[in-house]
Order: sequence, then structure tokens, then C-alpha cells
Amino acid sequence: MNFPFIAFLNYLFYDSGTMDITLNGQIRSVPKDSSLQALAEQYAKDTTRVVAELDGAIITRDAWSRTALKAGSKVELVTFVGGG
Repeated sequence: MNFPFIAFLNYLFYDSGTMDITLNGQIRSVPKDSSLQALAEQYAKDTTRVVAELDGAIITRDAWSRTALKAGSKVELVTFVGGG
């Protein structure tokens, strides 16, 4: 399935105010004006131990609020857990 093409068709024919992204391998609908910061706060319990990757690039925490998501974005939120 060609996901970016489907997202493009949705954009052309059905403007619902949301867009589809892939978050940790699962398709999610988020508001069109979503930032990486908003996404992390919504899906991670504690963002202090989270690393974010957007379309294959690590995004520094100080850039999360300025990083806009786009339809078809692929986001990985990885939480570090201590233990031994």
C-alpha cells in the first residue's frame, strides 16, 4: 500500500482538519497543525526520557515545538527506561 499517495488523495478529496501520520509503526490521525511537541505530550507519559525521530532524523528536544508534522510523516517516539 502506498501510504503517501493515500494521504495525498485524502488531502485532495476529504479535508477533515486532520491528517494521517505513522507513529511507532501505527497510523494515527492528528490535527493538521500538530507539532512534534504536541504529539509527544499526547502519547508519552513523561517526555523527559523520550527521543523523537521524524522521517529518519533525530529531532532535538528544543526544536519539538517548532517542528510541524505533515501528512504521511513517520514518527518514532522512543522512551528510555532504566534498569539493571
